[in-house]
Amino acid sequence: MGFSRDVRDKRVFMVGIKGTGMASLACVLVDAGAEISGSDSQETFFTETLLEDKHIVCHNSFSEDNLDDSTDMVIYSTAYDKNNPYLAEAERRHIPLYSYPQFLAEISKTSTCYGVAGTHGKTTASAAAYSMLKPTGLPVFAVFGAPLLHPPYRTYDGDSIGILESCEYQDHYLLYRMKGALVTTIDFDHPDYFTDEGAVYDSFVSFCTRIESGGCVVICVDEDKGSSLAKLVTRERKDLTVITYGTTREADFCMYDYRYEAFEGYYKISSLDGTFISRLPGIPLTLDIVGAALLSASIVLLQDNLLTKENLSKLPICSAMLREGERFHGCKGRSEALKLNDGIVLVNDYAHHPTEMSVTIESLRLRYPYQRIIVVFAPHTVSRTKALFDQFAEVLSSVDIVFVRDVYASAREDGDRQSCRLLAESLARQAGAQHIADENELCQTVLSMLKPNDVCITMGAGNNKQLFHLLASKIRSGLR
Repeated sequence: MGFSRDVRDKRVFMVGIKGTGMASLACVLVDAGAEISGSDSQETFFTETLLEDKHIVCHNSFSEDNLDDSTDMVIYSTAYDKNNPYLAEAERRHIPLYSYPQFLAEISKTSTCYGVAGTHGKTTASAAAYSMLKPTGLPVFAVFGAPLLHPPYRTYDGDSIGILESCEYQDHYLLYRMKGALVTTIDFDHPDYFTDEGAVYDSFVSFCTRIESGGCVVICVDEDKGSSLAKLVTRERKDLTVITYGTTREADFCMYDYRYEAFEGYYKISSLDGTFISRLPGIPLTLDIVGAALLSASIVLLQDNLLTKENLSKLPICSAMLREGERFHGCKGRSEALKLNDGIVLVNDYAHHPTEMSVTIESLRLRYPYQRIIVVFAPHTVSRTKALFDQFAEVLSSVDIVFVRDVYASAREDGDRQSCRLLAESLARQAGAQHIADENELCQTVLSMLKPNDVCITMGAGNNKQLFHLLASKIRSGLR
């Protein structure tokens, strides 16, 4: 049983194929035997090399003429509505049409799936969980929001067990049928959908209490919302194994004695013997590794109906997963660093929420404690920037030099160019930063301010990748 039989030899067209989850899904479908093509804007995305490696054709336009007569199904990003030319044409031709979360829901009906959820950290944890499970030989596939930083890049070894990055936005993940889940964090985000943090928490409650009977839920309990969630699920779903982790003593698996030396983190876990290593700097990122290891170990034990908290502690599987996690270097676009001329370090990072930005900046301070930090921030969505304005300003004001680009209006928002610019200018003033809208001017200004050994971060979920490459090219060429 598995989803591959439903897609093998099928021609699938994907609208918005450069999107993080969409590109990952496209690659999994190719490996499962489907023929994939798609379309997206001309904008540069870090997923493009992933698509190119799989020889997936991507049209940089939205014309129904690109929709082949033999197309068997269309999958589209939720950034687009039925007014999109492809979607309208697919409906006219009665071609089966699925949104990205709807198609993941279809996959979860025929494959045993585990969701990795959380406001922050879910891409890293999803990727780490897949990397840990790969050596077990289990028929595992994974769909998550960024390519692995190091090979092997393939995330399909069979279709029986799925690791699905599960986003809370618009409650999409409530469509999925899950045998288990990992919840890394619960924080207020997506203010265009959730009214407050309480609404976000309620969504995670719905997600966790829908897990199939006999399954598992792994929850980080360092924050009050995570702790409350774990207690609620334990109380209401006695048929599930609830496993908690964090740095708090109340956790079943408590991380302690963390230290960072020579670009490696060292830590211990209660109930397990030995010291473990993390290639990802800082406690929050290391906790993502721990959560992924607990989920992966639980998946292995569930294969033989052996999952209990006691077995997680006593059997060697959890330690083995953490040891495998020592080989995990992260994902592209997550503190992806290049060391260039004069000791300058250029970093590209997807962080687009104040909490994520703070984690990224603190992790870079661990790695480069004596170096100046310059941030070029591209705010993502008008609604998020307005709702979290003060938090953004506070985080940005903590670094040495800051540049703010225009707010990136996503396809699902109506923010016009003028309002995006005014909001960015206001944020720059509040954070003591410079606002520069023109990319070439911004590039030249950043280059003129760089000194030897500086760390420069292009940060955000918008269109910073092109600037990252432009800066890297000019620094390599000595054009400073």
